[in-house]
Amino acid sequence: MTAGLALADLRRLRLAHQLLVGSPLTDPAAVVSTLVAMQAQEYAMARWAIGLRLAGGGSDDEVESACDDGRILRVHALRPTWHFVAAQDIRLVLQVTAKRVHQANAFMYRSLDLDTRRMDRFAGFVGDLLAGGNHMTRNEIRAVLPAGWAEEKGFQMAYLMMYAELEGVVVSGARRGNQNTYALLDERAAPTPARSDEEALAEFVVRYLRTRGPATIPDLTTWSGLTVTQVKKALSLLCDEVTTVEPDGRAYLLVEDAAPLAGTRSFLMPDYDEYGMAYKDRSALAHPDHGYRALPWNRAVVVDGVIAGAWQRTLRPDSVTVEISMTDLEVDDPRVVAAAEEYARFLGRALDLRSATVEW
Repeated sequence: MTAGLALADLRRLRLAHQLLVGSPLTDPAAVVSTLVAMQAQEYAMARWAIGLRLAGGGSDDEVESACDDGRILRVHALRPTWHFVAAQDIRLVLQVTAKRVHQANAFMYRSLDLDTRRMDRFAGFVGDLLAGGNHMTRNEIRAVLPAGWAEEKGFQMAYLMMYAELEGVVVSGARRGNQNTYALLDERAAPTPARSDEEALAEFVVRYLRTRGPATIPDLTTWSGLTVTQVKKALSLLCDEVTTVEPDGRAYLLVEDAAPLAGTRSFLMPDYDEYGMAYKDRSALAHPDHGYRALPWNRAVVVDGVIAGAWQRTLRPDSVTVEISMTDLEVDDPRVVAAAEEYARFLGRALDLRSATVEW
């Protein structure tokens, strides 16, 4: 079925589907599970991305606690990039995406002299090392490796650890101060029912469309790392669950039973937030008076669903200084002030809001 849709309505649908408007969820892990995976290489900003989607705003401490206790895991998945994945979804996500990430990493594996036999030996070794709830940092693991297993400097260790993640051996452990640790996946995530590859693929794709739609096939392949062939296979399995809308003459996919049109939202968008990163073409987020390629995509100020400026922050013991640069609006616009106040509340700090020239 094909239907017309105004571009402003497309933004409203995305805001609602991404839990940025009308979210009923108060559990950080439920937010991550609903969105299947959330890009998370900037750890502090990724926690804020979850906070934006919590009813009542939640707090940074709540999100950090969910990561420490293993309800939210941080792992390389989809593109070779850190993502948050809920514990109950980790096996589904790896089943669908790990092979594609290995393929994306193949050049680096060869460049670093990491063949499959060597990486499998490493995964077995580190699995034994972490058994029994033994959470260790990367440097601690490196320190007990047999001589010659990984360069003291360089990327070998990073790719060995990523291989072990993709093979379902290790995931993130509890943070130790500012340091990340690794733990065994089987000790952090309970077993889940087995799915066929087709079932897993269809579930993964429909959950993307339910939470990111309307979205195009190129949006989905760019976000997931899947091939067009895989996506079309999934769509054939989903049949009538997916419909098509055309807000700008292009075909966007949408799950029929997804959330209805809702209101709009103004917020301080974190680095690599799904509102921008989930799409190959992000022009729908741009104000019609501004070319979207000139706008910021990390730490953008979003006003009524449209990118309208940029922001940066400086943390102090009891406060956060937020500096904002807008394209047209003033920093004291009530929507901008409310967005900055929401971020400060999430951190549990007093707000020092300033107008400044932010590079973007």
